[in-house]
Amino acid sequence: MMDGGMPICGGAGLGIVLAMMAIVGRGVEGECPFSAIFNYGDSNSDTGGLVAAFPAQARPNGETTFGEPVGRFSDGRLVVDFMAQGLGFPYLNPYLQAIGSNFSSGANFASAGASVLQPTSQVKPNGWLSPFYLQIQLQQFFHLKSTALELYSKGWFKDVVPIPSTFEKALYTFDIGQNDLTAQLSNGVPLDQVSTVFPQVVDTIGNTIQALYTTGAKFFMISNMGPLGCYPAYLANFPHNASDLDASGCLTSFNQVVANFNEALKNKVFFLQTQLYGASIIYVDTHAIKYEMWANGLANGFKFATTACCGPNAGPYNFDSTIPCTGSAVQNGQIVTGSSCSDPSVYVSWDGIHLTESANRYIATRIFSGAYFQPSFPITQMCPLFFF
Repeated sequence: MMDGGMPICGGAGLGIVLAMMAIVGRGVEGECPFSAIFNYGDSNSDTGGLVAAFPAQARPNGETTFGEPVGRFSDGRLVVDFMAQGLGFPYLNPYLQAIGSNFSSGANFASAGASVLQPTSQVKPNGWLSPFYLQIQLQQFFHLKSTALELYSKGWFKDVVPIPSTFEKALYTFDIGQNDLTAQLSNGVPLDQVSTVFPQVVDTIGNTIQALYTTGAKFFMISNMGPLGCYPAYLANFPHNASDLDASGCLTSFNQVVANFNEALKNKVFFLQTQLYGASIIYVDTHAIKYEMWANGLANGFKFATTACCGPNAGPYNFDSTIPCTGSAVQNGQIVTGSSCSDPSVYVSWDGIHLTESANRYIATRIFSGAYFQPSFPITQMCPLFFF
């Protein structure tokens, strides 16, 4: 059932697929029919937005691919990087990056610590909430678009700003919401009551999609929330007993709350599919992809699932909120410093909160299969992929 009790009709999935094909057409050989990617999100897809605003990032972030910190909270590339690369685009520049940015193929408005709702404080577990919440990210897009159109009309900077047709044919991606959940916990809301904020969160995501649609956006991909109860940070920080752990070593109660959010988000997306004529709005079940890494990690090359690669080298989860991956602290009179593991590629988790490049590649590869789209659609029929 949809919002307001509206069911999805039996042919809705086919209708969305046909609309998608009509909007973007079929790409010629070696050319993706999407014109750009505009991404909205938090640290899962932040390619340097927060660091551009508040410059402070240390090694070993970025060590695998870039050899140095480049604003990503991982040892290397993120899912959004692989998405861009697979579709034939360069990595997305953060909107807030002042030097060296090229927005002709899109922009990234994501910010580490970003929430959907306006934060009431800057404190949350294991970090802080970004001031660049979803409404601000939307306003940044509007500013970029209006500026680009003005510059184009004057014939200025055509090589680094999107041309007018870019915005209608672009792919708009969303991966945001988990900081709204953790902010509730940091404010003392019991885990079983956190879901009360979810309707407001998903309504805001829906309103953002509708706002973009009214300006001409047509194609959207909305990722749901990953199984946070499997992440080392939450396993280490939230008291639990063995009965609360599932067969994969994940927190059952925590993941049930995530499931509640994902159900609300899915219903909102399905509702919008029936309301926004001519738009293609795809719900991406990244939760299922990510949980597979914990459930069948060894089969997929991951030797360590619930243990972080980068941390204080202590405890079953290798996570301590007082000793982050890039920091130090005094414990029992001695300085303890976080450090990276020798081979991040066999770990799911980078620092207890974020994923390794290897895990992000795994996720992107399965997204590109189209099997985790609702409605299901093989994206390779629309876009020849550049494999990574």
